[in-house]
Amino acid sequence: MIGLFAPAVFIAMMSFVFGSDKIIRPFINAMFGLGIVLAIVFAIANIFAIGGSQEIFSIGSYKAYDGLWFRES
Repeated sequence: MIGLFAPAVFIAMMSFVFGSDKIIRPFINAMFGLGIVLAIVFAIANIFAIGGSQEIFSIGSYKAYDGLWFRES
């Protein structure tokens, strides 16, 4: 979600500062493309970095878990 939300906010701020007529379509596409690429890199890094999870607390039958980073499984 942040891979789409962050470029949208950035483009909105740029169009507010410089005017929407000065923001060209290739710039918009590049920003969304960069956001998607960085989101994919983040997801892949998490796949390799998270080695499991542990329970941090529970409320009734609901349990909250936290990821264990760089744990050898």
